[in-house]
Amino acid sequence: MRSDARLFLNFLMAITIGISFGLFLGNKLEPSNTMPTGASTSDTVYLLQVGSYEQEIPANIALSELYSLDTFALIVNESTTYNIYVGISTSEEDLVMKKEYLESHNLNAVIKAKSLFSLLSFLDSNSSEYTFWYKSINYYLSLLNNQSVMFSEDYINSITEPRMPFYSSLNGLNSNINQNKSGEFKLYTYRNLVETLT
Repeated sequence: MRSDARLFLNFLMAITIGISFGLFLGNKLEPSNTMPTGASTSDTVYLLQVGSYEQEIPANIALSELYSLDTFALIVNESTTYNIYVGISTSEEDLVMKKEYLESHNLNAVIKAKSLFSLLSFLDSNSSEYTFWYKSINYYLSLLNNQSVMFSEDYINSITEPRMPFYSSLNGLNSNINQNKSGEFKLYTYRNLVETLT
């Protein structure tokens, strides 16, 4: 009986030491900017743009014309211009049919490639702000590839009030990834990302 108790205690101690050692090594070996599971290694996205304006009023007029074609579009304020986008994807080919449809209605549609990580160029790569947005972009890239994500606890704990609009759209996209309106959520999330970081 005594040897059974001793064996049991040795077993518990071995498990405790193993878990402690594993947690210690896991924290030391994992780089701070690791990519969330399922994230893409490329940060290039393709946007289907149907207009670029220096002022918001002409952009709003053009936007109403797109709605008359039953086409969802968003204005994104990107520093000095108001760009109208009707689609976003990690694959240029995904946007070709929609581009042809818009061109058949005499609209000038252009597919533009953009690097999402370039939005982080002004941040200190060792800062918590950089880490949050780096993880955010990786989650977003997974969702653009129609892969739902599970937000880590440390990510959720780092959401502050200024980050909440972006997180809300990201979470909305995650919840609606397989729905008909996921394309709209993808654009809303892009707009919130760009307008927060520029």
